[in-house]
Amino acid sequence: MAAVVLLCMYAATCTGYLPDVGKNLPVVDAAEWRGYISLAGCILMGYLSVKPSVEYTLSSVHTQLPVTLFLMGCTIAPLQVCTPKNLTVLALLAVGSYVLLHAYRNYQAAGSYFTAYLCVGLVSLIEPQLIWVAPLLLICCIPLHSLCVRTVAAGAMGLLCVCWVTFGLLYMTDQMAVAHDLVARLAHYDWSHYPLPHTAADAFTQLSPLLWILLLTIPGGIVILKNNTLNLRSRTCYYYCIALLGVLLLLCIVLPALYTTLLPLCLLLAAYIGIPLYAEANTRGKRIYAMVTLLVWIILITNPLWMRYIPF
Repeated sequence: MAAVVLLCMYAATCTGYLPDVGKNLPVVDAAEWRGYISLAGCILMGYLSVKPSVEYTLSSVHTQLPVTLFLMGCTIAPLQVCTPKNLTVLALLAVGSYVLLHAYRNYQAAGSYFTAYLCVGLVSLIEPQLIWVAPLLLICCIPLHSLCVRTVAAGAMGLLCVCWVTFGLLYMTDQMAVAHDLVARLAHYDWSHYPLPHTAADAFTQLSPLLWILLLTIPGGIVILKNNTLNLRSRTCYYYCIALLGVLLLLCIVLPALYTTLLPLCLLLAAYIGIPLYAEANTRGKRIYAMVTLLVWIILITNPLWMRYIPF
């Protein structure tokens, strides 16, 4: 795990990590420091990801596998993952998702839904189109068996609370132009701010983390579905992660501009789903697949070295 952390830091440094280079900030050093602080924040989020795996017994042994798999995904594309905006979105949505897990089989968990949707509302202030995550979260909560009129109403109140406070403050400070901009961005995204790939090499670099996610989730989901030794709460947690990841990927397909913003959370969810591949009983097939996954990961993180020699 320590080796993966060092590789993640090395990859971010070697790629010339400048998260706000396009904004022409007067103090470039400050922008660089914000970027490295965000990288440290991603590493911290990786360490914190061990808590749910232990609390919900996602593995039969205490393991730091979630942080390792998450940071391996971050190492593939540090420029896409480790930015201040993406780290903030990751932290808020991860907290909201973790809070919802506590609503398992609890129809009185109105507070959990209120807090989770409060986080979603705060995220929508950063990227207004992420408000479409709010209704999709209800679909992911079906395996938790806690959906009822009370919990849905609590979630709606949490979302409306952020909107009410925000627009109230903007009205009181005579900054309604900001409110109009938020509403306009909710209905229409300015594609000029979205870095579309210009070459096949750029497209491969942007989509390589998606390949890593599929390498973990497809076989990991199959193992989870076939595993009869999981207790009911652990299985529910896995189903929730699979549903949430599927909804986020679907949202990225419908709104490709949200792909980079939601990528860190997708990598974190894929790390949870990939736990049974390596932490459970070790078989010959799992060992072979682990070697294949490691080989693919090495190919992905070294793509700046060999990509230049491939004609596109």
